[in-house]
Amino acid sequence: MEKIDIVINGKKLEVEKRKTILEIAKETGIFIPTLCHHPSIEPYGVCRLCTVEIERNGRKRFVTSCNYPVEDEIEIKTDNEEVLKIRRMILQFLIAKVGYTGKIKEFAEMYKVEPVFGIGNDDCILCGLCVNVCKELIGVNAISFSSRGINRKVSSPFEKEPFDCIGCGACSFVCPTGAIKIIDKGNFREITKINAKLELEKCKICGKPFIPKKLIQYMKNKIGLKEEIDTLYLCDDCKKNVYLDRINLLTLIGGKK
Repeated sequence: MEKIDIVINGKKLEVEKRKTILEIAKETGIFIPTLCHHPSIEPYGVCRLCTVEIERNGRKRFVTSCNYPVEDEIEIKTDNEEVLKIRRMILQFLIAKVGYTGKIKEFAEMYKVEPVFGIGNDDCILCGLCVNVCKELIGVNAISFSSRGINRKVSSPFEKEPFDCIGCGACSFVCPTGAIKIIDKGNFREITKINAKLELEKCKICGKPFIPKKLIQYMKNKIGLKEEIDTLYLCDDCKKNVYLDRINLLTLIGGKK
């Protein structure tokens, strides 16, 4: 791998060429806040909270660190006053939109941004993590952005129940504000924000509904299963008990002489 020399926060480093500033910062223990970034998804710098200052040949500018690859010798500043001012301004805009919640609250406290109450009424910041994790990581593409400008939002096709949704909950897991919630109620799983409602499979031992049937079928297709595997149809508690029983039995057998 080709190496180049850079300076980050006054410290000289030899780093791998084409790595992003965010990757380099993480490897060297430098914290840079992010809302729209996930290591398993192609970075696209939409939230801009990871903004840093770079200097090349005496010229300075601000870039998003998550999708800026280092290709030559530059100086990077991740926490000078100009950078902190930009992050505080971004957080103020986000608080005004969604309120003092989730990771936004965490970063606001970190950067001493005062909460603004009674303003935010939309819990989605349009970071796109849910859309991209569904498309790139899960490979389902059940949700997307719709409309433009101030009407832009995350939704299912035609705002109807998304046929392709498998109920995995990855969208909810990566959401930085808790805008997407998973609610298991009776025999169904509902995923808010995207109008999803999926029938749950019941555990073969205790009978508790615990996983969407479409998710089981997705997993079977993904790994090419042609035969049924009992553990797919067991809830976590029953699966744990089954394994513990097997371990205890093996221990008992192994202890006999």
